[in-house]
Parts: sequence; structure tokens; C-alpha cells
Amino acid sequence: MPRIDIGAIPARIGTGYPELGSRHPDDLTTCPDIDIIGSIATVAAGLASHWWKDRQAVRRDQPRKTLLLRMFENREHSWRRLDTLMHVIGADEETTKRLLLELGARASEDGKPLWGLIARNPLP
Repeated sequence: MPRIDIGAIPARIGTGYPELGSRHPDDLTTCPDIDIIGSIATVAAGLASHWWKDRQAVRRDQPRKTLLLRMFENREHSWRRLDTLMHVIGADEETTKRLLLELGARASEDGKPLWGLIARNPLP
């Protein structure tokens, strides 16, 4: 078996490749192009993740909005209790209020937890 002289192999760090500084031409971990590509990939992955979450939220909220509108279509009830609305759509208070505002609803002025569509209950 032939012997390999380790001393004859240039070192990857230091003065082994003076024209490249301390970087070996095959060393991808210090290549600036890889850093740029990695940064672009990270940003793209973040944007894709954000888009996917927003899309899922819209899909989840649309049936809830439909239920809320159907509840307000009943002429017997121009105002609805917030806890009833929350229970019917299966959402917490913050989500329910956000959806109600998106649908054009408002809370009552007397401080009671009642909500109604602005079209049927305009501000005085």
C-alpha cells in the first residue's frame, strides 16, 4: 500500500490557497452565493407559510360568517346576544367580534352584550 505524504497536501485554512484567502474553492460553507440563496429561500419559506395560514383562516372563517348572517336574517331578532353568537359559531369572544365587524355589525350602545347589523340597527 502506498504511503501518502500528509505534509504535501495544502491546508484548507491559512496560507494553503493564498489567492482565495482562507477559503478553499470546494468549501461551500463559506461561499457568498450560498448565503444569498439561503437568505432568499428563508424569506420565500416565510412568505409561503404566512400565505398558507391566511388561506386556512379564510376557509375556517367563511362558514362562521355564513352562520352569523343567517342568524341576523331572522326578523324576530334584530339584536343577538354575544354569548349566543359565540356558542353557535364555536368561536371565542375575540374571533366572534372580529367576524361581526367584518360583516358590518355593531354592538349596542347601552353596554349590554348585544350585536346587530348596522343595516338594520343604524346609529342614532
